[in-house]
Amino acid sequence: MALLSCPSPVVIKESHLEGWEVIGSGGFGQIYKARHQQWCCDVAIKLLHYDDGKSQALLRELDMMRLGSSPYVLHVHGVFQGRSPASRSSVQLGLVMELMERGTLVTLQ
Repeated sequence: MALLSCPSPVVIKESHLEGWEVIGSGGFGQIYKARHQQWCCDVAIKLLHYDDGKSQALLRELDMMRLGSSPYVLHVHGVFQGRSPASRSSVQLGLVMELMERGTLVTLQ
């Protein structure tokens, strides 16, 4: 994983996550809610529909989110690397982010 300007992100394996549940979907991919076993908290995992296991677009998004960190921007905890419940056959990369407990910005408006 070669990020543009940030130190290496924390890699979060599938074995650290349990109770996967789809909470959103779009043209880009799906958002899941899962429980991180070691951190004892729920996180959001963004996985792309079309992922070759390298996903440069996802890594650029991670880089941009980490560079623009602010109390008003969701915190990115790390990068998911593993097999999701929906894609047991191939390894995927995804963003592991802070979970918005009250839903999306659209639903809050």
